[in-house]
Amino acid sequence: MSSNPPLCSPPSGDSSSQTTDDTVLAAKVDEALGDDVALAAEVDEVLEAESKPEDTGLIGAPAADEEDAKPVESKVALKVDKARRLELMRGLKHKVRYGVFDAFPDPRCNIEYFTVEALTQVLPTLPAGISDEDAFEAVMDVAVQLAADARPHFVSLRGISRTQLFSLQTLYGFRLKKEDSEFRSLLIAIDSMPDDEEAVVFQMITHCGWTNKETAQVLGISGGQASKIMKRAREKLTATIGTPVEELMESFFGHDIARRKQK
Repeated sequence: MSSNPPLCSPPSGDSSSQTTDDTVLAAKVDEALGDDVALAAEVDEVLEAESKPEDTGLIGAPAADEEDAKPVESKVALKVDKARRLELMRGLKHKVRYGVFDAFPDPRCNIEYFTVEALTQVLPTLPAGISDEDAFEAVMDVAVQLAADARPHFVSLRGISRTQLFSLQTLYGFRLKKEDSEFRSLLIAIDSMPDDEEAVVFQMITHCGWTNKETAQVLGISGGQASKIMKRAREKLTATIGTPVEELMESFFGHDIARRKQK
């Protein structure tokens, strides 16, 4: 659940919460980049040195070879500046976060940690002029690889206390439109479920697409218990939002779940 410590923390023991503030994330990225001013000065120095023609000692003397007279292309690759990094960070984090969940729909996997870590590692290395699409692919590749590397750890965890459900409002908010008010109300109701056990079982089965048996095995309960808990959760959510929750969940999450099962 969201109140639990992240399960896939870095080796140092540092952990990130299930939502990371833009300012905090930007600081992590900047720290990974280092001193922008020093880097810019180094680049300028190299460009200036390589663009000067070689001194022949003779005023007005032509270059010995025409190729020598051509400016030398800089071997220093310019990186995206701070403003562009911030723009990419804000534009990509929601898509990367969802992409990690889509690849690993497992409530034991800390998708926020992998999202932040991938952005921190990749954004400082991106070349100037990179497109949004290419930047997303670069960050997404690292995020998924980080989660894949950690999978042997988190799939071995058992018990309800070892789950940490992500806020559905945070996960899907960037995909909602103004006319999706009914779905927004649904996500708010799911995020606000007071019973931890019901919230975990409901999201594992309905949102992540797990079976009763798979859910029961991970949580250490019987299949019958999982079924009863799921029924209670559905009834309470239906009463809260005034619409059969099964219908809303199927219309909103059904396609995603079906697609993931086909992978």
